[in-house]
Amino acid sequence: MFIPNEEIIKMCKEIRENKGWSQNDLASYMGTTQGSICRWERGQRSPRTKLSQNRLINLWKEITNI
Repeated sequence: MFIPNEEIIKMCKEIRENKGWSQNDLASYMGTTQGSICRWERGQRSPRTKLSQNRLINLWKEITNI
């Protein structure tokens, strides 16, 4: 599944704000680094693996009750 960068930016920020997480917290959950989360939120990179994309989608669904 391809997720456009605009959606990744939105998802990361909404997840962190809703859960009260820092970039480090989200990175720990995602199994990546704070630097990667920062680049995702800036639209410079996106999650490379399907597992990372699925984790991000599942967290976002959890906070938006979808």
